[in-house]
Amino acid sequence: GHRHSPITSLTKKNVAKLQVVWAMPTGTQQQFEVSPVVYGGVMYVSTSYNRILALDVKTGGILWRYDHPLPADMKPCCGPVNRGVSIAGDTILMATLDARLLALDRRSGAILWNTEIFDYAKGYSATSAPFVYASAAGTLAVVGVAGGEYGIRGFFDAYDVATGKRV
Repeated sequence: GHRHSPITSLTKKNVAKLQVVWAMPTGTQQQFEVSPVVYGGVMYVSTSYNRILALDVKTGGILWRYDHPLPADMKPCCGPVNRGVSIAGDTILMATLDARLLALDRRSGAILWNTEIFDYAKGYSATSAPFVYASAAGTLAVVGVAGGEYGIRGFFDAYDVATGKRV
C-alpha cells in the first residue's frame, strides 16, 4: 500500500539516466489507474475492463493474459477501471467491475476460484486491489465495494485466499 521498492541502486543522482527498455500496449482503452506488481521476474498489470497481463520484466513479452467476461447489462458509474492485483504466494487476486473476487495461478493464469462479492445488478462493483493479510486463520484477501453512486452502502469483506470462501 505504500508503493515500496527495495531498490537502493536508484538515486536522485542517477535517475536521469533511466531509459525505456521496452513498452507494451495493453490493448484496452479508458482509464489506466494501476501500479504494476513485480514478483519472480514477472510484472502483473491489470487494465480497464478487468484484463490481467503477466509480462516478462526483461523483454515485456506476454507470458499470459486473462480477460474477465463482464455482463452486457453492467453499468459502471465512472468507467471500466481496475486499480490493480495482489499476490499471495502463487495466487494473483483481482476484484472485478461485476463485484467478484478472482484468484488465478500466477504461473499459468488459470482460474483457481471466482467468488461473488455481491450482486452487480444492485449497483455493486469492485475496482481496488485486494489487501492481503496473513492471520492466524490463514491468508485473507480483504476487498471493499464501490457503487455509492447507485445508492449502495459500501462494506469490506475478507475471503480465504486458498478457497475463496467469505470469512
